[in-house]
Amino acid sequence: MSTLKQDLEKALRKYRPRLATAEVRADFPRLRLNKSLLAYRSIATFQTIPLAQRLEVARVLVSESRTVGDERLLAQAFNSRMFHRSTAELASMALDPIPLDLDDDHFGQLEAADTFRTLMRNDEEKIGKEVIRKCFLARLRDACVTDILPSKRGGEHYESDEVVDGWTVQTRLEFGEALNQFNCAFRLRHVELDGAFSFTLGGLLGLGDLRWNDISRESLQEDAHKAVGLWVAMRAVIFEIVGETGKGRS
Repeated sequence: MSTLKQDLEKALRKYRPRLATAEVRADFPRLRLNKSLLAYRSIATFQTIPLAQRLEVARVLVSESRTVGDERLLAQAFNSRMFHRSTAELASMALDPIPLDLDDDHFGQLEAADTFRTLMRNDEEKIGKEVIRKCFLARLRDACVTDILPSKRGGEHYESDEVVDGWTVQTRLEFGEALNQFNCAFRLRHVELDGAFSFTLGGLLGLGDLRWNDISRESLQEDAHKAVGLWVAMRAVIFEIVGETGKGRS
């Protein structure tokens, strides 16, 4: 019989492609909950690609073989298109989607205009992490089934634990400044395993760190509502992963 860790790894290999495919087919419902420049850029880049290749790219980004052969070239072409154009340029390209070019080895200057504009706006608005934390925690505590408490890690970290099928599912919330205004992650622990397994939406989709950096004073209440939506969606994802892992032990 396989170990619990092997069961979890097997479940993730099956679950991540399904999640990535569903995200693309449904027009990115979970990604759209993130007030993150990387989330915006990821969605915009997918939309520049015809649907058939869009699904292929989504699966490649979560594949264990994304670092070799044509899959490596496809992931590389996606990242090249994403990081060398502004979201406005990507939106214009999306009007007439074109396939990714696997022979495109262009690695020009990284596009930084979106980040610069966001930093300038945040500096002008001066919305601090205390304001964001107070608003977000009030909404999240109303939705969460267990208490959200300050973390022993200190700082602006908060945690909430609940137990399902022998697993401890821990919500981890972080509040910061500028390019790290808010982050929602999950950890899985089990008494049969050493250590913990960390999960974020960006990590599961192979897109990277989706820390929020576009929260504004004007949209604060709406952003807090999205934070709750993200927590609900991610909690459901984690529970599904736990369920898939349990199937391997039955």
